[in-house]
Amino acid sequence: MAAHDAAMSRRSALVFAEGSRSILIREGMMGIGMQIVYLGFCGTGPIEAEAAVQLVRLERFGNLVSNCHLAIEAVGLRSGNPVYDVRLDLITPTHDLKPVGHCTGENAEETIRCAFDAAEKELETTVARARDR
Repeated sequence: MAAHDAAMSRRSALVFAEGSRSILIREGMMGIGMQIVYLGFCGTGPIEAEAAVQLVRLERFGNLVSNCHLAIEAVGLRSGNPVYDVRLDLITPTHDLKPVGHCTGENAEETIRCAFDAAEKELETTVARARDR
């Protein structure tokens, strides 16, 4: 919960759109926005808080990412527990769509972290390639 409080204490704004949730983390005039879509279940506060915390991790890539779409889908049951498929698509400042691989797991928060881990690695690779040129 401390990580969530830290994320929200940074000049952040929550914006809600009908039918889906949108979160905008804003630093100064720029920021990375995120739209969250829940499929097959109702979202929860802890899941949304985890998504907001993970979005803060991408702030340092604000020149490469202007927005992202996070889809969290309950795809079935495993041992009586829901299984979640999480998809994260990054949107560049030029409006190009950069899909990040799917992550699947029984814990929605861990699966969200997995998707953001993959996005962070992909963005770090992009930065390293640009630096090596």
